[in-house]
Amino acid sequence: MRCPRRRAAVLAGVEALGDEECLYWYAKARGSAGNRALRALRLLLTDG
Repeated sequence: MRCPRRRAAVLAGVEALGDEECLYWYAKARGSAGNRALRALRLLLTDG
């Protein structure tokens, strides 16, 4: 991500996630569809 505002939003969103949510997204990102999961998380945390 190049946009500082978007990076800050993702960082704030990740910091707000609970332990179970973090483990869920970590497992999704490590799976076979990892790139899609990371994109989904980024969209979820930045509203677009």
